[in-house]
Amino acid sequence: MNDQILIRPIEETDFSAYRELRLEALRGHPEAFGSDHDEQAADPELAWNRMRSSIEGTQSRIFLADAGGELVGIVAVFRESGVKVRHSANVVSVYVRPAWRGRRLAELMIRQAIEWCGEVGVRIVRLCVTAGNEAAIACYLRCGFMECGVQREVIRVGEVYYDEVVMWRRV
Repeated sequence: MNDQILIRPIEETDFSAYRELRLEALRGHPEAFGSDHDEQAADPELAWNRMRSSIEGTQSRIFLADAGGELVGIVAVFRESGVKVRHSANVVSVYVRPAWRGRRLAELMIRQAIEWCGEVGVRIVRLCVTAGNEAAIACYLRCGFMECGVQREVIRVGEVYYDEVVMWRRV
């Protein structure tokens, strides 16, 4: 495995690899994402819209972990658009391929997302994580997030419901 990993914003040429990585995340961890694998797989335009918004870079940004041309991780951050809430953003879609875990790639991508938030005037960043996902919670704590509550039964996979821990931090 190539140990040279670049954390960078998404580019138009990443579309196919990004979509593949996102679908892998949704398929492998359905309890961790609000989006559904089958819905996303059936509509490539959803991934393209998300990417296009990020490339414009004013309301959202997707960061990738690029290991010598192979995309191995994703973090997205979306800024709220309303006048009263545009000082806040949400980190979503955090995923690192299993073979690349343990290298703190999610932490590196999240730190870049927070830096981008500061550049565009965001003051508060929030995220939600599936309750019980201790590795992810530890990562977010290392990135300066604090727990501030639990939302009950947010994600449903089949007939199983999952709670989410809400976390936040100032930029």
